[in-house]
Amino acid sequence: HQIEAKTADTTLYYGESTRNNYLKDKANCIPISSPLYQNAYKKRLKIKTKFPPQNIFIGSFTFSPVDINCHYSDNERFLIEILEVLKKFAAESKFKFKVSVKLHPADVKDFYQWFLKDKNFEDVEIIAGGDFQKIVSKFDLLIINYSTAIFETALMGIPVIFYHPNNQILFEPFNGHGGLATAHNIEELINILKKVFENLDYAFSFTNIEKLQPFTGPIDGRAHQRILNVINNCLN
Repeated sequence: HQIEAKTADTTLYYGESTRNNYLKDKANCIPISSPLYQNAYKKRLKIKTKFPPQNIFIGSFTFSPVDINCHYSDNERFLIEILEVLKKFAAESKFKFKVSVKLHPADVKDFYQWFLKDKNFEDVEIIAGGDFQKIVSKFDLLIINYSTAIFETALMGIPVIFYHPNNQILFEPFNGHGGLATAHNIEELINILKKVFENLDYAFSFTNIEKLQPFTGPIDGRAHQRILNVINNCLN
């Protein structure tokens, strides 16, 4: 949806939601899903997600310099608000859980170690590298901002909460539509946490493959072949 998609002769996209919201004026668009999504779905039957969640995974917020509604401090605000809500929730409920933070490859671990210690959250585990799907498979809940990791995680059968505390304008399912559990402020996040911990159907609702396919495309194991077919057609 940025300049590279507008100048390409052929554009590959995940699911129909991408085409409808980002590529409306592009004629030569081909749905292919993603090999990452296919691999994530294969892992679903092997993963034993606990309910209520016992291990919570927070994905760090990635600053977007091309969006004036995204601020440089949003990554700090995003993380601290989530950690404070989780701390409050643990103190006021019967639930016990462990919290870990997975850094984006662009993030610097030394900063987050200092930052979490400065905010009295030094007991939070920081994960700075590794294969995402392998890491998230050990957790029972992901809390994250805008990322394709949401779909990988949900395809693996793991509940997801989308926390969006700034004014970036995003399309479904990041706008509160499409079935993704979404919070825009601390109060909404507290309410959603309660529902995720107390209502199994609500917690796992976005892992439903029919809800995911508009965003992921068909999960049929053939994404690799579709990509190769497009490349071969372009070369011939």
